[in-house]
Amino acid sequence: MKLEYNILWFEDDQEQIGPEVDSFRDYLADLGLKLDVEFQPGIDLEKIDDLARKLQVNNKHDLILLDYDLGDENETGDVIAKRLRTKIHTDIVFYSGKELSELRRILYENEVDGVFLASRPSLYDDIVPLLEDHSKKFCSLSTMRGVLLEEFSLIDQQLRKACDTVFQQCTDEERSKVLGKVKEKIKQTIDEMQQFHDDVECPIVALQKYEFVELNQVRIRLRKALPSDHRVADLLKENGPVHRVQMLRNKLAHRIAELKSDGTLSIDGYDSPLDFTKYKEIRKDLLILKTELAPLLQDFAM
Repeated sequence: MKLEYNILWFEDDQEQIGPEVDSFRDYLADLGLKLDVEFQPGIDLEKIDDLARKLQVNNKHDLILLDYDLGDENETGDVIAKRLRTKIHTDIVFYSGKELSELRRILYENEVDGVFLASRPSLYDDIVPLLEDHSKKFCSLSTMRGVLLEEFSLIDQQLRKACDTVFQQCTDEERSKVLGKVKEKIKQTIDEMQQFHDDVECPIVALQKYEFVELNQVRIRLRKALPSDHRVADLLKENGPVHRVQMLRNKLAHRIAELKSDGTLSIDGYDSPLDFTKYKEIRKDLLILKTELAPLLQDFAM
């Protein structure tokens, strides 16, 4: 459940493939995915086997790209593919400036199976269909629910920490006023937990208890505590970016999906059908929100 698309790329000339990396990044961004490339300029036989064992235990990569010629001191791409394929089943693309017929011959003679081929001059065009196919595999309701829950839980934690920082910077009078409001909220919502109410000495104690204070209250309190022209306050406003994603997260998390007679999937209270286009928009909104919030919330880091 993620917003990142991870590529393990074996290539000894990263500068040469720079345009392709940028093109892949732009293409995936339009699908609501952030490209993360781990480059490997070359590798020897012993390290290949070690890497294969590690990936068998924990493999975050969605795709592996292998150049044929990685320099005289490194194994060729076909050898790497054959070794990796014994441990993992991630899609592998084997490419070179050689003719595709020559690459097929190399793979056949070395008994390498289950590998896609691409031509170096048309690398982007050859690989994009595979990226599109992979992105569609991320487009299911269960996957989207997982992405929203995971990503928004991180935003939740950041906002609670920011709220704590703002509270610590308040004057004694302001703290007393905020504390009074927190206690009043506790009385209204959890009368039966008298002991908890008596023990509260600072609002962050309540804010850190998810069962006591929902994120919406954290969002409202933090927005009110910030100057009206603060960028974070703008993101936290009613029907603002955080609030919209929060409401979407709640709908997807708690409501039952219904398959319509025309084959579309819908959720009660959500106007648009849930399809590839909608999932793409949701991922893009999440990426934009994370990108905007991250540097701003650094101001509140303790």
